[in-house]
Amino acid sequence: MYLGQLGRFTLNVQNTGTIDAWNATILDKLPTGATGGMCAATPQILSVQVFQADGVAPVPGKGPLKVGTDYTVAYAGAPTCTLTLNMLSAAAVIGATQRLIVTYQTQLDANTQKGAKLTNVAGATHWYNGPSSNAGRLTYTCLLTNGTPGVLDCQDAHTVTVPISAVTLTKAGPPTMYVGQLGRFTLDVQNTGTIDAWNATL
Repeated sequence: MYLGQLGRFTLNVQNTGTIDAWNATILDKLPTGATGGMCAATPQILSVQVFQADGVAPVPGKGPLKVGTDYTVAYAGAPTCTLTLNMLSAAAVIGATQRLIVTYQTQLDANTQKGAKLTNVAGATHWYNGPSSNAGRLTYTCLLTNGTPGVLDCQDAHTVTVPISAVTLTKAGPPTMYVGQLGRFTLDVQNTGTIDAWNATL
């Protein structure tokens, strides 16, 4: 991600059990620290919907979810930097093999340093096996840790790198020159960063 650029993120929550998952709580801890983060701006929710197992085909009767009706969203800024979504309605129930897919966008904090690696951790931290009208429904929880990268479980982590744009200039020329003599000089400009350098001024 670049400073000033909006980055789009996706939370893909699949029900790998055999029963419906009701009233799921999705928690996303955005990065913050000495090298910068994504904490200052409130993330913008772009879409929330339950799909079939392939993550593409819509589930009949489950269209795009509406905030306030089908789910709530809250964001706590520094120092917590946590985005929380709570599923409310039957349209937000994640059936067996189905996927709840949340897409949002946010940006880097203004103090983020070039070359920084920023990791956010997200997970499904709470859900039930039935609606709130079922007094005997069971509660399931997941403690958010480091995202357990590489493990298929209730949480995951994603790291973005802030690219470095740097150039190095070396000047070469003759060690001595005479009056009336033409001297040839060379300016060697090398891109030593990780991204293209545009509109350079020498």
